[in-house]
Amino acid sequence: MELYYIDRLNYNRYKNNNQLPVDIECSVGKCFIIPEGGCNDLGLKGCEEIIPELDVLFNYICAPVGTGCTAAGLIKQLNNNQIFLGFCAFSKSYEQENSIKYLLKDIDFDNWNLFADNYFGGFAKVNSILFKFIDQFKLEYGVELDLIYTGKMLYSLFQLIEKDFFPKNTILLIIHTGGIQGVKSFNRLI
Repeated sequence: MELYYIDRLNYNRYKNNNQLPVDIECSVGKCFIIPEGGCNDLGLKGCEEIIPELDVLFNYICAPVGTGCTAAGLIKQLNNNQIFLGFCAFSKSYEQENSIKYLLKDIDFDNWNLFADNYFGGFAKVNSILFKFIDQFKLEYGVELDLIYTGKMLYSLFQLIEKDFFPKNTILLIIHTGGIQGVKSFNRLI
């Protein structure tokens, strides 16, 4: 593998006009480019395979949402009595909603909902409340959480539980999307 650094300004320029793969192929030859968040048909297919691999009953499946690829793959595999709840990592939930709809190929699924209440100021933004929550979660449950996606999702999910959002005896399936290797890189002095 060869990695090429692209600064944020050029990345956004390339991303907005879909020119990145063409420019890289012109400079390095034939290559396979994994898009942001792995969000392409192969990523979608991989996420569609998650639910059939599980041997568990649930009413709701919950996952963090970035590009929408994981969400769309999960939504496509749900039964009629199951609902996907997505928790946005940043405030622009309309972008994630549009991405999910696009990935679902305009099939009108009505078994999903997005929450963008607790994005903590934006993508990769954190504060002492989130740090405290993930530290307490690890103490109580023995599970490490990342600060970008899963920590924010579970923080929001616990708020929904406290507000009696879910009917009694609801079974939740929660997808932990990883990312814990980045926790140590955050400055805890907030």
